[in-house]
Amino acid sequence: MQNLLFEQLSLYAAAILVLFVPGYFFVSAFFPKNKNLSGLEKFTLSVGSSFVLVGFVMMALDRVGVRIDRLSLILSLVFLSAAFFGVRFLFKKHKGVAPARSDAFVFSKKQLVLIIGLLFVSMLFKTSYLKDNIVPSSTDLGHHMYWVKQIAQTGELPDYAKKDIVERDGKYIVSGPQNISDLIIGEHMVFAAISIISGLGVISYFPVLILLLMNSVGVLAIFILVLRFFEDDSHGKDIAIASLLFIGPLFAIAPPQAKFVGGGVVGNMLSNLLIPLNFYFYFRALKEKSAGLLAFGIMFSMALFYTHHLSALLFAIILIFSAASALLLHFGKSHLILWDWAKLVFSKPVLIFLAFAAFFFFAVHTPSYITNKAVETVVGGPSKIDHVGLTLDKFISAVGEPRFVLGSVGFLLLLAPFAGKFFASISGALRKKSFSALFAGTGKSEVGYQNAILLSWTVIIFLISLYPTIFLLDIPSSRVSNYGSYPLSILAAIALVRIVVSLKNGNFFTLNKQLAAGGFILFFSYATIAGFRDNSQFVTSSDNYAKTVQTFHASEYLARNTAPSDNVLSDHVYVAADSWSKLYFMRDYNFPFYRANFSRYQNGVDKEEFCTLNMISSPETEGSDRCFDELGMDYVMVSKKNDSSQFSDLDDFWQIYSNEELIIYHKAK
Repeated sequence: MQNLLFEQLSLYAAAILVLFVPGYFFVSAFFPKNKNLSGLEKFTLSVGSSFVLVGFVMMALDRVGVRIDRLSLILSLVFLSAAFFGVRFLFKKHKGVAPARSDAFVFSKKQLVLIIGLLFVSMLFKTSYLKDNIVPSSTDLGHHMYWVKQIAQTGELPDYAKKDIVERDGKYIVSGPQNISDLIIGEHMVFAAISIISGLGVISYFPVLILLLMNSVGVLAIFILVLRFFEDDSHGKDIAIASLLFIGPLFAIAPPQAKFVGGGVVGNMLSNLLIPLNFYFYFRALKEKSAGLLAFGIMFSMALFYTHHLSALLFAIILIFSAASALLLHFGKSHLILWDWAKLVFSKPVLIFLAFAAFFFFAVHTPSYITNKAVETVVGGPSKIDHVGLTLDKFISAVGEPRFVLGSVGFLLLLAPFAGKFFASISGALRKKSFSALFAGTGKSEVGYQNAILLSWTVIIFLISLYPTIFLLDIPSSRVSNYGSYPLSILAAIALVRIVVSLKNGNFFTLNKQLAAGGFILFFSYATIAGFRDNSQFVTSSDNYAKTVQTFHASEYLARNTAPSDNVLSDHVYVAADSWSKLYFMRDYNFPFYRANFSRYQNGVDKEEFCTLNMISSPETEGSDRCFDELGMDYVMVSKKNDSSQFSDLDDFWQIYSNEELIIYHKAK
């Protein structure tokens, strides 16, 4: 009991030091109390900034040859926090005129109760999934935790490479290390820092809890983003609270939330925090014409590119289209807008940070997907069956049906004035028969950057999910579609609020309170039932915990009783949490070798060798016997229920271990 309490306290202390302290002092230094920043924003930005800063610190330590251990991490983070505290002290001596505080973050008692209630229900749903997932079992999380454990063991950032089974000169061999294109250091550093400081191993509850924390802060990031988007709208707070409904409780019971909260796709989860914060800084920078905020936006963009290249690529495309949309939205004064942008980009704070970013990129740490030319693997058009695009039905299922339906309405509500302004400027120029009339401008009216961002965010995710060939991209379509949940949640919130306000004001017809309440209950029931229906495919069964533990026990036995020269084959099809087996051996990212999903052997792209398939599916054949001999495969770990029958009658396979789920066979020489 005392050990468990000590572990908990160590985890909490490490998480606070890594994910809050440096970011808090950073935000306090550059956003003093006289700046327009609410407490909710400060907390959210503190977590996001800590994530960014810890990554920079670990990459810098690795570059100068300092071992990444508990002492170096704690000293570095304390020193960095102290430096930011000193900057804050200097800023206090040179106070400027305090800007007027935004009332976007001032809520009534009813609004506060509603916000707290939505957050509580959202967390309740998420934690209910974790009761069967707190012992980590996700395949993707297992892959990532291998590198986290390697950082903790070696004190160095890893070179992403793996060995594989290949056929050369008519013989099957285990290749030398080959570069891995889809892993990036930013996905691992925060987990490694917490593991090193707390002393907790990665095969524990802490990775899932950290993902839950990052996901929850990502929800807050969307909330503060929407509040900033619509702070000048009389119903802005209502839209933000409604978005909290769609991105909180309703998102928690719709795909892919249950899967992600358990570590389904780590890069997506972390990016769902960084992308809203990127938009937050860029939006405020352009709206407030603040070079400092733009520099912070570039810093978070840099962090995104060091964390997840797929998310970074999508964000870059969305940002470009958002800029183009903003110019189209105010076509008449696009030259003035471009001039404002140029003044921000070539300002002193932005140029200083761009110089730092260039130095860091070339001299400190270049992302692995640049050094191994992994960018080439995501351009040129789809090369795999799951990269060719989704059907509309699958896209709707991915983002959630209620969110898609209302989000489509919200999209049209935003698009209508956008199209109206654009065609009005065109028709005005045609009436005047003067091309220069297109650039006459419309005075000092505010640019609707939020509309441009939301429209571009939605359109780009939709098009790349369904029609990736338009952009010549070769990326998983289903994974891209998951990014659509956030913009569609905001658009759904806009639609819901606009509809309710219109009905309340009698714009279409009068609706009494009883009917309005009944309609809302009916809608919420529909959204909830649809969410549970869609999500059923992702929720793990209650016996998954027992299966995972059996895999851990078998893996530990093999790691303890095999020599470094022994080769092991496992199974991904029927063995639960098989990707976590590699953490017991720590010999290679691809060890034990494994039989992959059957479809990967059938599509002619993913798997070029069939040894891993045949050695388990048909071990009695001559081809399998050749694979065992040439590869020196000594042990096979398979499901007792599904794959033991083809081994039990073979004389050269000796059963050496068995539990309720798995059997391990030794291949006699």
